[in-house]
Amino acid sequence: MTLLQIFEIEREVAKNPSRPGLTVKRIPASNPDHIWLVLEWPEGDKIQSYEVHEFYDYHDWKLQVGSKA
Repeated sequence: MTLLQIFEIEREVAKNPSRPGLTVKRIPASNPDHIWLVLEWPEGDKIQSYEVHEFYDYHDWKLQVGSKA
């Protein structure tokens, strides 16, 4: 993902989170030129997470979350 895409996801989550308590963490990928994101949110007494490796992964996740709402 490009930095612009990462910033777009971070900004969207900050303004309008798809889940209560949703946070975004950056993690280095195996290739030092890439950054992945991990979405985390509380669900009951557990923390759920979803790794975003590509920009479309985030939009796929949002569609899945929307279908469960």
